[in-house]
Amino acid sequence: MLTLSGNGCIFKNLNIQNECVADVDSGALLLAGMRNYFKNCFISGMIHLTPAARAAAYSCTVTGPENFFDDCAIGVSTIERTAHNAELILAGSNCKRNHFRKTQFLSQSVDTGKVLVRIAAATEIWQMTFEDCTWWNLNMTSGGAAGSAIDHALEDGATMKHMIFLKGLNTALGCTQFTDVAASVWTHGAAVGGAVAPIALNNLTT
Repeated sequence: MLTLSGNGCIFKNLNIQNECVADVDSGALLLAGMRNYFKNCFISGMIHLTPAARAAAYSCTVTGPENFFDDCAIGVSTIERTAHNAELILAGSNCKRNHFRKTQFLSQSVDTGKVLVRIAAATEIWQMTFEDCTWWNLNMTSGGAAGSAIDHALEDGATMKHMIFLKGLNTALGCTQFTDVAASVWTHGAAVGGAVAPIALNNLTT
């Protein structure tokens, strides 16, 4: 719905929402610029069951480097996602060193291939930080029935050497494991739930 290509901008207190009903791949925000700051922004795509059933639909796609999301929410937990889509997609050869602090990644899905954050194939991440974030999938159907948790909160398709730092306390709910590739994920402690502690996975920290 909205493409941001500017650099060094500040965006505060915005609700960026896409309620497209067409059977096409759609999203709320494409961020192509760099060194932008987002504070208290709610970015939600797939606010209809039709795009939520498409694998390439999303809430936010970031292709630019060194952007900072602070106290934001990406995704929505009121429309069931019934395909292998993602709320946040990181993609491209310039998607480096982005930082997410106190950000919620939200979805409602019992499709085990659904993810909250997807790093697309061939993406050049270099370093990325998730600080005190909540990875929250409500594993419930649109009719209110409980169902399977999604397999992973984070899907890492990057092949170039990179590091993903989970700083502080990141909590994942409604996810069987945190990530499909744990080797590039770093925190302060011992391994847990396909990643490294201290991360609480469905309230389990063993």
